[in-house]
Amino acid sequence: MLETVFGAVVEVTLTSSVVILLLLTLSKVLDQNLTANWRYWVWLLITIRLVLPFNMTLSNPPVQLPTTEIVNQLTAMTFGHQSTLQEAASESLIELDGQRLLNTTSLTDSPSAGNFQLADIFWILWIGGASVFMLWQLTSYAIFFRRIKANSKDVSQPDFLSDYRELCHEMKINRQIPLKTSPLITSPLVLGICKQQLFLPEMVFKPQHLRMILRHELIHVQRRDILYKILILLVRALHWFNPLVHLMAIEANKAVEASCDAAIVANQDIDFRKDYSQAIFLIVQNCRPSQVVFSSHFSGGKKIIMKRLENLFDMRIKKKGVVPFIVIILIISMIGLCVSCRPSTTLTSQNPATTTTIATQSAAAADPKLIGKWIEEVPADIGGLPLDSIELFANGKAIIAGQYDATYSIIDEKLQCTVGTDVYTGKYDIVGTKLTIFKDSGESKVYVKAEPVISSDPKLIGKWVEEDPAEIFGLPRDSIEFFTDGKAIIADQYDATYAIIDGKLQCTVDADVYTGKYDIVGTKLTIYKDTGEFKIYLKNES
Repeated sequence: MLETVFGAVVEVTLTSSVVILLLLTLSKVLDQNLTANWRYWVWLLITIRLVLPFNMTLSNPPVQLPTTEIVNQLTAMTFGHQSTLQEAASESLIELDGQRLLNTTSLTDSPSAGNFQLADIFWILWIGGASVFMLWQLTSYAIFFRRIKANSKDVSQPDFLSDYRELCHEMKINRQIPLKTSPLITSPLVLGICKQQLFLPEMVFKPQHLRMILRHELIHVQRRDILYKILILLVRALHWFNPLVHLMAIEANKAVEASCDAAIVANQDIDFRKDYSQAIFLIVQNCRPSQVVFSSHFSGGKKIIMKRLENLFDMRIKKKGVVPFIVIILIISMIGLCVSCRPSTTLTSQNPATTTTIATQSAAAADPKLIGKWIEEVPADIGGLPLDSIELFANGKAIIAGQYDATYSIIDEKLQCTVGTDVYTGKYDIVGTKLTIFKDSGESKVYVKAEPVISSDPKLIGKWVEEDPAEIFGLPRDSIEFFTDGKAIIADQYDATYAIIDGKLQCTVDADVYTGKYDIVGTKLTIYKDTGEFKIYLKNES
């Protein structure tokens, strides 16, 4: 579960980084033409995107980043089995649609009790890093809050409190926000998540400056900017390994303060802006910028303050940025749809006339109990496809609903089935003749094994010799001998088994399964391949 979440986080951080980099590159142009509120909302949009650990992609996205496969293939580690690593990259020839294909699947794709992938280390490090980051931030906040609370006192001046309550009423803030002073702080700030408190430094303010400062902090309360900062903190924890996310967090915090300043000076004249800038400058003189989470603070670093003062006197009419905001939404959506990180392996054609590369799953099933045809106990769907039957073969091939060609494998004790470009994965359990497949959502579907009808056609029993020596299903077969117990002998030397399933003759030689429709007329047996080719055998009456 956590491994899946980590994969989704990596996918989201890669796609979102493109948008973050774009906004950081264009920041000067955007700041000159769009309002501070635009920056506030666009960073909030990206923050929400980053905090959601899932990505909706097209079934066949144009850009597929095989991140997991690269990690597993190049950095797999096996404890106590060094020789296994040297043999991990196995090659085998299989036949698909009449072509000889090279299976370059690595043995490290097949899980075993002794294997430990570096990908596992990555998601463990991710959890560890996120936990350490959050623990550090929460601990710092708790210590800071406790110190401030222990060294603070309520404001008691009646006139002061009267003006404060009047301002809260004017701003339609109905909940009680205690107003306190503390000698430990040098800048006004709001602390707390559920029960917020407004703290002032022990300084002497002019009445008009104090009212501006209080309005600034109450705007943070009014807009619930603490929740904004909590989201930023959570995103930094989830994506602690991505430096662009930390740069985004800095810009988002700047946007919070800039939009608050813009709200204060909106529709105000130059004199009001001068007074407000003096209030900021007065605090900056002896200010230590707060780096504590779950707080809003009036000041900031010197560069940030200079930028804020510059913005205060920028009285140009700027655009609200509705169209650019919609464009950013579309860019985020399009990148999410077109980029996917998913494992894949390839089958490379060895036919010199073609250079086809065919995607397939990593490993054939290692559970012999799965081999055979499974029919749904109750008609329904699982994994988004109506599956009335699943036919699984020993070579990793499968047939879904009697018509869809597929491949399957067992990865991390899950049955993974690939139909075209769609991959369906679920845990499974076999009890007797019942196969239960579980979806990640908790839903399940029960299949009942259709026991093959062995030699239901007595006319097959006996030895059949090829009428014209040639190839059938890729093997030179001069004869096929069928027995009543489902056994067979191919070319007088290969032991095999056979069955009749859905009117087709299915013959299994070792791990290879060959299936085709057949027809018997007199002493002639004709076997048809799905491609339309056929081969005729004559019955040896002796």
